[in-house]
Amino acid sequence: MDKILNGWDSILAYPVAGGTLNHNRLECVIFDHIMLERREKAHISNYDLLLELLKSSEIEVECPYDMLEWIWLHMAINAAVITTIAKYGKMDEISHSAETAMNSPRILSEVVRAVRETANIISSRGVQLEHYKNELLPYKIPAFVAGRIMCHMFRTNELTRKIMLLHSNVDDLLYVCKNVYDCGVQNQIDAPIFYKNDKTMCEKISSM
Repeated sequence: MDKILNGWDSILAYPVAGGTLNHNRLECVIFDHIMLERREKAHISNYDLLLELLKSSEIEVECPYDMLEWIWLHMAINAAVITTIAKYGKMDEISHSAETAMNSPRILSEVVRAVRETANIISSRGVQLEHYKNELLPYKIPAFVAGRIMCHMFRTNELTRKIMLLHSNVDDLLYVCKNVYDCGVQNQIDAPIFYKNDKTMCEKISSM
């Protein structure tokens, strides 16, 4: 990024959103808050002006310990979700497969166990997980309980459910999973559920 920007001031941020391109039309959900690099780690001189702009636009700001690490962890969680959904669904019917998963406490319980593994993979990348307790808290409780809670959340939170249904770009999903998988293999991290589900997903892609 630094090379591409060639000296321009920059800051890392991440919209809380999800969607897909459908015949050049973007169908997406965008929440009313954004993840933003903390002031002390930002490389811009107008941080206060940026905060004022976001506030005037009624966009709430959340600042994780480290924005890049947060993105890595977010991708790790996504990889666990994607590969588990793929195990029980069809890669050419991503939205339908996601809907099936969101209605199944059993599948969501497996998602929780897979997230624990992918979080360990990202930890091996140097991310200190204790800085992201809020993000990981739902995956710390017993998996069968977490699965039921997640199932209820998807039933009652329309926007989160919509993001899951719209986030269906296969190339994008595969890139996320491969990035986390390669990191785990390279660092020799034990993650049997995630690796097995990723293999099943790749086999399904190959047979399409």
